[in-house]
Amino acid sequence: MNCTYWMNLCVRHVNNCTYVDLYNIEQICINKSEDGLSSQPPYLSLQSAYRIKQNLILYVSPILFVFGVIGNLLSFIVLNGQTKKISTYSYLSALAIMDICVLIVGLLRLWMVELTGRDINNISNITCKLVQFLGYVCSDSSVWLIVTVTTERYIAVCHPLKTQLLCKTERAWKISLLPILVICAINSHFFFTVSIQQKPGLAECEAAPTFELLVHNVWPWVDAVIYSFLPFVIIGVLNGFIIRKISQAEKKRKGFLQVKHRTARELRRLKTTDSNKKLTYILLSVSFTFLVTATPMNISLIFTAFWNLRPGDVEEAAIFHLIKTVTELLMYVNHSINFFLYCATGQKFRRSLVKLFCGKSFANSNTEGAFFTSYRNTPNSL
Repeated sequence: MNCTYWMNLCVRHVNNCTYVDLYNIEQICINKSEDGLSSQPPYLSLQSAYRIKQNLILYVSPILFVFGVIGNLLSFIVLNGQTKKISTYSYLSALAIMDICVLIVGLLRLWMVELTGRDINNISNITCKLVQFLGYVCSDSSVWLIVTVTTERYIAVCHPLKTQLLCKTERAWKISLLPILVICAINSHFFFTVSIQQKPGLAECEAAPTFELLVHNVWPWVDAVIYSFLPFVIIGVLNGFIIRKISQAEKKRKGFLQVKHRTARELRRLKTTDSNKKLTYILLSVSFTFLVTATPMNISLIFTAFWNLRPGDVEEAAIFHLIKTVTELLMYVNHSINFFLYCATGQKFRRSLVKLFCGKSFANSNTEGAFFTSYRNTPNSL
């Protein structure tokens, strides 16, 4: 193996250096000290960085995968049973399915490559194109479903009179399909822009020669906008409006509680408002988790673009690959954690989960039906 070739490849363009390349560098250039690389002082930190990266992928990835798949599956089962009662459940059910797909296509593959040194991406042209397409479609769709459910919650909280018109349960699945179809169309270019390319010693799935500029220079920015930048801005702005509206409603509620004599209708409205506010808090936790876990990835994407324009050395490249691995695992945390957010912030979700495993006798009688109160017929809930 020509270690100089592989080292220069990883330093020159980070996006061109896959985990298979890193594996080959580690196994041949570092472990076996070909060309005497590991005996040179700069490569001691290179070895340490690759060891940390390897351990993170080998031990953190399977934990995220197992808990993420099981959690998302349970979330889908619980939420899907309530989709006819409130449209939000349809979006969250679709989100659970997409998150499972992300973990299978992305995280499981990442772990298997680190474990075996072989990537299904490189088996044939079909797997090369299909894995690239599915990987981007599933991750982008998951993020835009969060945008969709955040938008719906913004309508319900800030424009309650439009809720019955825009937030109908029978339309929810159709609306969920819309961003997915658009994302499929955007990522369809992978069926002709990538293919198996021959490198010294092996074949890898990379950009076709005529599309290298698009895949390596243009597409990373497009992907950054689709997956990170634009959803980040939309979710951040809408959550700001939601929090402001909740704060205003809370002030009115405190004044309302000071009234000694209230009608039965007012008491029902107060109870409904509390239930809808709890649902809003749960959805805020989901969207804010995305913002927290996506921020490092945003910074990494920006830094990658500038990194590829400057000369670097191998030691810096090793540390940079380690940072990218950490941000990538944080991204997968976003696709694994929703179930635990539901459990932590939703008492009725926990009761529905207990009822799923233990039967109705363990569920509180007042939780039968939806585990969140529907706001379909209460447009002025907040």
